[in-house]
Formats: sequence, C-alpha cells, structure tokens
Amino acid sequence: MVEMPEPGVWVIRTATVIPYNEKWMHTPAIKKDLTAALDWAQKTPARATDLSKLKIAKANGTKRKF
Repeated sequence: MVEMPEPGVWVIRTATVIPYNEKWMHTPAIKKDLTAALDWAQKTPARATDLSKLKIAKANGTKRKF
C-alpha cells in the first residue's frame, strides 16, 4: 500500500489481501480442517477408484474405504 500523507512523503506498507468470498477459509476451524486435509493428501498415495464398488456403496448408503 502506498500512502502520501503530505507532499513529498510516501509511506509504503506491505499488506495481505484476502478476497471477501475467500474470507471463510481463514477462520481457525476451517484452517485446521484444511491443514489436516493437506497433511492427509501428502501422506496418502493416490490410487484408482473402483467405480462399481463406489456405485454399490452409494446405493446402499454405506461409507467404506476401497
């Protein structure tokens, strides 16, 4: 941010700008959840999803790890 409080005097300050529609991501609870999700994603290798099992689980209303 650049301010000119009087002629010939400039004040330059750094600032962090958070768009209004992303403000919710910076609440303590959401930051904690996002950090946990990112940690999990880094530790858990990607693997293919068996869509037939996913479809069956969805139809039965169950939550399983495949």
